[in-house]
Amino acid sequence: MRDLADPTVGQAAERTTPVVNSVSINGITITPDHYTVNSDGTVTIDEEYARVLGVGRHQIQVTFSDGTTRMLYITVNSDGSVVQTGESRVSASSVMAIVMLAAGGMVFSVRRRLIIREEQ
Repeated sequence: MRDLADPTVGQAAERTTPVVNSVSINGITITPDHYTVNSDGTVTIDEEYARVLGVGRHQIQVTFSDGTTRMLYITVNSDGSVVQTGESRVSASSVMAIVMLAAGGMVFSVRRRLIIREEQ
């Protein structure tokens, strides 16, 4: 007998994994033949392509179908080895929250100035 109070009983839980839309290195979008996306969603840059980047620090940006962006920094050493040096996550909601906080701070500052002027 189905539990009518719980509409999810008997249904498989739907869970979607975001799909990789694009990968950019140092601001240049690379073609999918230079990277692979594994079944767990991790992105692997072709080692030979990484060596072409040259010695130094490089920014890798992965954009997903749900709008989130993931940034990763790698360092290519003089011997051609690649080391992950840092990671950050940026999403549209994070940027929106920062903008809202900044706007709130600005409104507070302007209002405070008006109150001080009125008191004088």
